Amino acid sequence: MNIYSYLKIFLLIGYSTCVGAQTLKSPKAFLGDEYGIQFTPHHRLVDYIEYVSAASDRVSIEPYGHTGEGRPLFLVFISSVKNQENLEAIRSTNLYNAGLIDQAPKNKMEKAIVWLSYSVHGNEAGGSESSMNVLYELAKGGEGIDSWLEETVVIMDPSLNPDGYSRYSHWVRGVSGKRTHPELTDVEHMEPWPGGRVNHYLFDLNRDWAWQTQVETQQRIKKYNQWMPHVHADLHEMGYDDHYYFAPAAEPFHKAITDWQRSFQFEIGKNHAHYFDKNGWLYFTREIFDLLYPSYGDTWPTFNGSIGMTYEQAGHGMSGRSIRLGNGKDLLLQDRIDHHTTTSLSTVEITAKNRSAVVDNFKEYYTQSLKNPVGKYTYYVVKRGEMTDQFVDLLDKNGIEFEYVSKDTRLNGYSYSSGKNASFEAKEGDVYISAFQPKSTLLQVFMEEEPILADSVTYDITAWCIPMAYQLDCYGFTSAPKVTTTSAAKNMKPAFNTGSYGFAVQWNYSFDSKLFLSRLLQKGYRVKSVQKEIDLGNVLLNRGDLVLLKFDQPNYEQLQEDLDQLADGLRLNISPINTGFAVEGSDLGGSGLTRIEIPRVLTFFGDGVSANEYGQVWYYFEQVIDYPISRVNIQQFARVDLSEFNTIILPDGYYSLSESNMNALSEWVSNGGKLIAIAGGIRNLRSNDAFAIGQAEDDAMKAELKAQREAQRKRDRKRKYEGAERRSIAGSIPGAVFKTELDNTHPLCYGMDHYYSLKNSSSRYPLLEGRTFNPVRIPVDYTSYGFIGSKLTNRFEDTVVFGVESKGGGTVIYMVDNPLFRAFWRSGEIIFANALFQVQ
Repeated sequence: MNIYSYLKIFLLIGYSTCVGAQTLKSPKAFLGDEYGIQFTPHHRLVDYIEYVSAASDRVSIEPYGHTGEGRPLFLVFISSVKNQENLEAIRSTNLYNAGLIDQAPKNKMEKAIVWLSYSVHGNEAGGSESSMNVLYELAKGGEGIDSWLEETVVIMDPSLNPDGYSRYSHWVRGVSGKRTHPELTDVEHMEPWPGGRVNHYLFDLNRDWAWQTQVETQQRIKKYNQWMPHVHADLHEMGYDDHYYFAPAAEPFHKAITDWQRSFQFEIGKNHAHYFDKNGWLYFTREIFDLLYPSYGDTWPTFNGSIGMTYEQAGHGMSGRSIRLGNGKDLLLQDRIDHHTTTSLSTVEITAKNRSAVVDNFKEYYTQSLKNPVGKYTYYVVKRGEMTDQFVDLLDKNGIEFEYVSKDTRLNGYSYSSGKNASFEAKEGDVYISAFQPKSTLLQVFMEEEPILADSVTYDITAWCIPMAYQLDCYGFTSAPKVTTTSAAKNMKPAFNTGSYGFAVQWNYSFDSKLFLSRLLQKGYRVKSVQKEIDLGNVLLNRGDLVLLKFDQPNYEQLQEDLDQLADGLRLNISPINTGFAVEGSDLGGSGLTRIEIPRVLTFFGDGVSANEYGQVWYYFEQVIDYPISRVNIQQFARVDLSEFNTIILPDGYYSLSESNMNALSEWVSNGGKLIAIAGGIRNLRSNDAFAIGQAEDDAMKAELKAQREAQRKRDRKRKYEGAERRSIAGSIPGAVFKTELDNTHPLCYGMDHYYSLKNSSSRYPLLEGRTFNPVRIPVDYTSYGFIGSKLTNRFEDTVVFGVESKGGGTVIYMVDNPLFRAFWRSGEIIFANALFQVQ
């Protein structure tokens, strides 16, 4: 099917080519005959969109930023000429209707706003390819399309992930032969690590909509919040032998999703089905891709009042230019373009035809948000803690309103920590949030301890409570507490009075102390850590606090001069020290302080290493603590001189180290190295008796597991075929939160008094023995949030979450759960900073 056959499809809608648009070039006419056969370089995609914008008065472009590698990000606006001239009035009207701005526009214009997002996963390249064709069809216009564009503004993001798209498309072009090779055994169906799915830092941008850790997401959401579309379609690709998926979505739907959002998804799906039926294209709905986890390109818009949807075309990175399907037919790149073009245009059509209902229900959504919030609690007080600044930054990025407590007040509310009502002191600087606000639904989703699951067969993590992720004490209220608030945060700018003897920095006051330490060490300053509480009379030092003594510094006066630069932009609690004599505890020349060694860090990437999890380590060092890290392909392990490093990180993945490499690693640890193994990175150590984790499963545990498996096999002999999928999840944990026990006297837990761990793997290890500590562990009768398979619920009791082994002169830190998960489980970053700097 070629590009012009869309005239046949949309004759059903009844449009004819506009005379004024006959000179507009199609993508094939502009790019050449390879369009629809070969992947388009990103810069040529940009060229075509700029060409159409210049050639058509229906089209305008708005840049919104750049990617991590410097490629442009931009939106394309397609609408009638009159609407193009009044885009600001349309935007302001919509925000006013949602209660997001107070001033009504002088020229009120209610139009439906449709936002189409393409290829958030770069190697799902059929999306970006189809965006050019969708733009062409809309800009060219015709009788049917002309009427749609009178009723709608279409906002198109043609490439959400240009870095990943370019990585993939350039690779395919580089390995392409003269002929396509649809058989699976060919280089263009074997995309190399890390693949084009991910962005520069190898993050999955489709899990980042809510958390906004990545620069692409941060810039896009600013624009999204300025428009707040009524309908949002996120166009993806999936396995090459699957049929097309479109809305309505599968259960579980989050309970906050309205009847209107459900029903209009159904109408959109019926409209798509009409065109797919006419062409004999196969499709399915309601089987996978649920609407629960709030950080997808369908759920985040949904919790912002939109009709949020995912569309999935067969294709993905394995498909190349052409691939043979199970029925013997070949799936071509042009087929992928045709299908996505059809659902894109169908989305615009059905929205335009229901413009009044779409706009009215959007207004009603926000009216209910302001007057009748969903959720168990309608007010929250979040106690100030180490990550309060990061917490309110997340709220602000998402457009959620909040204030600060301005006067200490005694209150009684539901304590997230204890799971019951409790009396507490709301203090100046605590965060106060009312759910009676426009972004009420998104707020409630963020704050809920545990979503109600209509179905436990779900696509992603099932718990994400933000106060837990940020290690903040939270209290919920069903009625407004009597508290005095202010919109301005208390000024916490420190006074840098360093003292004649030295100065101390409180470790657990804010996350900024970790970044401050990073800067100090890179400058060559010598920093010590407090191991036990020390009372100097006017200064109380707690475990983990940083101490910089005049005696230790090569040039204390230079340090004092550098402080303004070192502490720039940071909120720190700095205390001057004028004596080394302790009223209680160790004197500052005694054993109560230990020097923090400057980490020289190495990690690995490559085949077998999880691209996402490696990227999270890389991102943490570069963007969170701004600290150098060396990165080496895991295949080159044997070529590395390990003695150049004192810290090695084994990221998550499914890779194996040879016996000789494992022996070298074991010897390096024994000689004083620090090894941090995360999740799947532990597997290599588990199979080696030289490490404590390899000795963890004793004979009794192995016997118990064997007996359980045998009993299950006997039960399975009589199982019914029906329900196989549901039985399979009994041994799974897609993502649940566990309340742990921790030992905050251990350096791994300095600055912490509790920790909630996000676990998305069934991996578990019994408590370590020997020269080990288990500073973070899951207790018997633990409290958890989210779905855990029935076969696993009892197996996590008395297991280690983070363990530490002393091995010879070195240390091994076992991180069974990934503390850097998607860079949104922010409290894990504190654990990781402790592992990097505090554990010696």
